[in-house]
Amino acid sequence: MPNKEQVHIPFNPDDLIEEENTHQMIISDRVNVYLKNSDDKIEDFAKKFKEEFPSSDYQIIYRDDKLRRIQIRVPETKRVTIKDEIKQKLPNYKLLIWDETIFQGGSFNDPDLKNNTRNYYFRNINMFDAWKITTGKKDIIIAVLDDGFDLNHDELNDNIVSPYNVLYQNNKVYANSELTHGTHVAGLAISEKNNAKGVCGIAPDCSFMPIQMANNNGGFTSSAIIDGILHAINNGADVINLSIQIMYPEEAKQVTQKQLNQMLNNISRDDELFWNELFEIANDSNITIVFCAGNCEVLIGLDAMKRYDNIITVSATDIKNNKADFSNYGIKSTISAPGVGIWSCKPGGGFVMEDGTSMSSPIIAGVVGLMKSINPNLTNKEIINILKTSGKSV
Repeated sequence: MPNKEQVHIPFNPDDLIEEENTHQMIISDRVNVYLKNSDDKIEDFAKKFKEEFPSSDYQIIYRDDKLRRIQIRVPETKRVTIKDEIKQKLPNYKLLIWDETIFQGGSFNDPDLKNNTRNYYFRNINMFDAWKITTGKKDIIIAVLDDGFDLNHDELNDNIVSPYNVLYQNNKVYANSELTHGTHVAGLAISEKNNAKGVCGIAPDCSFMPIQMANNNGGFTSSAIIDGILHAINNGADVINLSIQIMYPEEAKQVTQKQLNQMLNNISRDDELFWNELFEIANDSNITIVFCAGNCEVLIGLDAMKRYDNIITVSATDIKNNKADFSNYGIKSTISAPGVGIWSCKPGGGFVMEDGTSMSSPIIAGVVGLMKSINPNLTNKEIINILKTSGKSV
């Protein structure tokens, strides 16, 4: 067992493979294990595991005692079969076992800059009327989990609480030329108002919890995402924004809703059940999780992370309130928001225009921050209902 909890083992990009059934990019030599029974201890499980799998080819490389979660390095040729073997050889444990998936921020190349379109998304969602009611409250915390953040940017250096770098387990959060996505995303939710620079965030007077999940390669593992969510939950976040996606090949666009419904009973069930349990922890604490839908023009729900009913999944619209060409969609889309030609912050103090559901998601996260600034006791079901009943039909 590792001596220290939540120490992330770097992965080699050459070890990434495409999983045959889901078409998701995964690390080929690792599986995650979650002990469902709260009375079980991972130390006891580890001893039993090594009795059944004594070879040094099987190594526990990650541990999370509180959530009863471990990660096991296995031979690449055994990754598929080991999931059933562990359950069969350790029948006294109720286990969820799934692959270590790789996520991306999912921004696109910048479109042409046109000054007269930089604020269209405020008009399209009636933001100016909303601000007559509130611009947010400091005690409402919006956590943004992303690749990294430029906290020296004039738009982002106020109202910061509990910054956290998941990989290094410290408060050293940063951005650079490779890590630009989080700065843009965060600016849309909470960038400063009345400072004569750029535009302001949807909820400029709410507090900002930046949680960095990537090093310089820019990808996020599912383990890093889990630890980032737990940090947000344990440090008082009211809203958690996750502008992350799994990339899918072209053939995934052909999957119909009927085919997806059939697939849901057989594919990625263990990771779906784990994500649902994690999101239930957030829901029980009245924390709202907001996801971007993704930019692959596929049905939402292929990704096991986005099947839970009480999360908000945001698709993208264009300036005319039509579905953005790239946006994921379907019955699991909670709401849509502008995601084409969105002007926000970039590292170094400047601004840039981007497309993507990654931009739509923090717009809605900011809206939820404003809603909670008026009534912090709103449940997630009530928030989702308000969004759906007050939103425009597109």
